[in-house]
Order: sequence, then C-alpha cells, then structure tokens
Amino acid sequence: MGPDATDRSGGERTTPGLLAWMAIFALAFGYIEGAVAHYLRMHLYPAGFDDTISLVVDTHTLAVEVGREICTLLLMIAVAALTKGPFLRRLASFAYIFAIWDLSYYAALRIFEGWPSSPYDWDLLFLVPIPWFGPVLAPMMISGIGIVGAVSVHLILDCRGKLVVPWLGLGLVNAALVAWEISFMAHGGPRTDFPSHYRWWLFNLGVASCFAGYLLTWQRNYGGLGAHSSQGYASRG
Repeated sequence: MGPDATDRSGGERTTPGLLAWMAIFALAFGYIEGAVAHYLRMHLYPAGFDDTISLVVDTHTLAVEVGREICTLLLMIAVAALTKGPFLRRLASFAYIFAIWDLSYYAALRIFEGWPSSPYDWDLLFLVPIPWFGPVLAPMMISGIGIVGAVSVHLILDCRGKLVVPWLGLGLVNAALVAWEISFMAHGGPRTDFPSHYRWWLFNLGVASCFAGYLLTWQRNYGGLGAHSSQGYASRG
C-alpha cells in the first residue's frame, strides 16, 4: 500500500474499503436522485415520460432544477475531497462516485417506473450550461469507463506510490471528455423536444481516445514505456 493507506485518526484504511464506502454513498445517492426524478416526472408528465413529450417547463421549476443539479455536483465533489492524498486521487474519487451514482440513478428509475425500456431511450442528462441530450446507453457506458479509470488510479497509487500520466495520455482523455460533451450538447441550443438523432460517431471517437489514454498511462507506469523520461503529470500516493 502507498503512503496514503493509513488513516492517522486510527486504524488502517485500505483502498478497497475506501472504494466500498464511496460506492455505498453513490448507490444511495443515486437512489435518492432517481426518487426525486420519479416524483418530478409524476408531477410534470402524469401521462408518462418518453421521447415524444414536450420539454417546456415553467421558469420556477427550471431554476429549482438547475440549483439541484449544481448542489448534486457540489455534494459529490465535497465527498471526493475528503479522500486523503493528492489531487489526482481525489479527482479519481469524484469520477468513481459520479459514475456509480449515474448507474444507480438509472437502475432506480427502472425499478420505479420501468424506464428506460431500452438503452436507446432518450434522456435529458443535464441543464448546465445548456441542456444535454443523449440515449441512456451513452452516459452509462461513460460511467463504466470512468469506474475503470478511477479504480486504476487508486490501485496504481497504492501499489507504486506514484502515478505518471503521459502528457499525450492526459490529452487523449481530455479529448474524449470534450468529444462526449459535444455529442450531448450539439443539438442546436435550447429546445422543446428531444433531438432526432445522436452523434454516435463522436461518442465512439471519445471511447477510442479515452482507452488510448488509459493504455499509454498503464504502459508508462507498468510497461516501461518512457522509463527513462519523467515527462508527464506525476502524482505521488
């Protein structure tokens, strides 16, 4: 275990234990988020929620929803910030919490109202800074990829006490995030209905870019790639 594995307040805090507690928080929070969305849909769309509904809501409800989304992110950031260790470990904790929360949210809605009925059902993902749209499969796949990356960061920092992310690898992961964001927001601005199509090619480009960044980072830390060079973002456990 790396130098961050010990909790000085008493006892040994292992990474599996940390990940387990964060997962419990994210699962519970996702359930709560799903319950809130369920009640909101019952209020706004009593006939049912699908991709044929009108997305027009009153300004008061919109303002409340934007505030709720911001507070949701702040709550996850605050919990991740409690992780002991460098910034990269805390960033990985946020990604891990967010990803499990997202998957738990969709699982809760599936239990509550049988939605989504298909992984290709459209959803309004976020409202900030503009509405994000996409088939539910897209954010669920991104969440799975995020869990892989977040757990890898924690394990590498524990096993090696140091993580070096090559600049190219960092650029590829950030390029993936930008591609995914564009794929969700490239719908022509605010609208009253769901888009007619999703840019899967842009999503897939992001997946390829992200895994390429992961691979470069794994090779840099375990495969000896660039063993005699420290170029990259280095973080110690």
